[in-house]
Amino acid sequence: MKSRLKFYFRAFDSASIPLPASACVEPVEFFSAGEDEEASVDSEGEIALMNWLAAQPDFLAVLLAQVGLSGKIVFDTNVVKPFFRSNEVGEVDLVAIPEGAPKSAVAFQVKRFPVRRDGERERVVLNPAKRAKLISQCNDTAALGFHRVYGVVLIVTDGRNHPAVSALHRGASEQTFIQLYRFTRDVSLNSRVGLAFLEIVQPTARDWTAFGMVAAGIDEQADPIEQAGEFSEKVEKWARGATAKGRCASMEFDCSPTTGVPVSAHEQVKAVLNPKHPHIDS
Repeated sequence: MKSRLKFYFRAFDSASIPLPASACVEPVEFFSAGEDEEASVDSEGEIALMNWLAAQPDFLAVLLAQVGLSGKIVFDTNVVKPFFRSNEVGEVDLVAIPEGAPKSAVAFQVKRFPVRRDGERERVVLNPAKRAKLISQCNDTAALGFHRVYGVVLIVTDGRNHPAVSALHRGASEQTFIQLYRFTRDVSLNSRVGLAFLEIVQPTARDWTAFGMVAAGIDEQADPIEQAGEFSEKVEKWARGATAKGRCASMEFDCSPTTGVPVSAHEQVKAVLNPKHPHIDS
């Protein structure tokens, strides 16, 4: 049993500075909102957020490195073909493999939980329907035959009104995370599927894609299975298409020891998905 869940993060910043017409350089505001003052990261949907993350391999590496994926990685988001038939409804939010290793496919299903500050209070929207949907999607994805499968709790934090002076401390509080953590774990689970937490933070009024943080922590590693040859052929076909789209990048992230977020030392941390699913062994 664990007493703390380790999180790792990367902060990012970008700014366009026009060349001055004269020798005088105008001041550049790094924390002002500009035209996008009302834009909040929690207004973005899961697909848009995952597409943005996939377009930033350095940020995606924070999650992938913790499940053992580093070096040259082939990946893509919102994946349908060739894993679902044309008459089926479904998609995988993120698929990733080491380049040239189709038998080691890792699938991720994601559900988004927004966090906002309301005056002095921080609130997280806990939606039981989303939790149930995440479990169902992970079960269905595991039944397809992927080597490993993870459910991802995507915490989307609007920290623009956070009182912390440091922008690096405007993510979800420990109290909020523990509340979300216990809510997510309040189900009967199966070790076939792992569980991860991923947070995207908008700490200031600036555009969330230009300045913010990405953090990830793994609650429970997935139990791998030996991937069938026929399914690996599908993975190889998918990998060729993803590579042709430019979804292949070198990813490195140092997962050095960290203290992490405290969780109850008296409760089992393991989160497993519903064992009653007919296609999954308990």
